Amino acid sequence: MPVPRAARKEPAISLLLSFFFPGVGSMINGDTGKGVGILLGSFATLFFGFLLTFVIVGFLLLPVAFGLWIWGLIDAYQGAVKANQRNGYPG
Repeated sequence: MPVPRAARKEPAISLLLSFFFPGVGSMINGDTGKGVGILLGSFATLFFGFLLTFVIVGFLLLPVAFGLWIWGLIDAYQGAVKANQRNGYPG
């Protein structure tokens, strides 16, 4: 069995962080660029979505923000599992 090279990542913690702050779970897993993209994309679409709520475009941006949030959750969990596998941790 290979010796672990880095600290184990907890998928549940990555998922929980990304639930409240989209992209942060990906960042702590080492996918900093992807995490920053999810975070900025989520905040930008939410900001413009709420800013433009009186215009049809605002309502179209809210599903995009929701999609980015879901993507962040999935990526954070899967990223932690993959990081653990790369570093020799089971499961």
